[in-house]
Amino acid sequence: MDDELMAAVEGWRSANGVRDQSDAINELVRIGLMSEIAKIYRMVTESRDNEGHAANDEDRQRA
Repeated sequence: MDDELMAAVEGWRSANGVRDQSDAINELVRIGLMSEIAKIYRMVTESRDNEGHAANDEDRQRA
């Protein structure tokens, strides 16, 4: 890890009252992974919603 990234981790650790650097890195990785999972979930649910709207639009046009 470069010095800039280490300083950012240390700043985050200190600001959040995390005991040691290893715990801070673990928590930051967990937060990052959860954020990525949330993005994927939103993409999937939006895609499903859009497919449902398209099907409803087609049904309305046929009626």
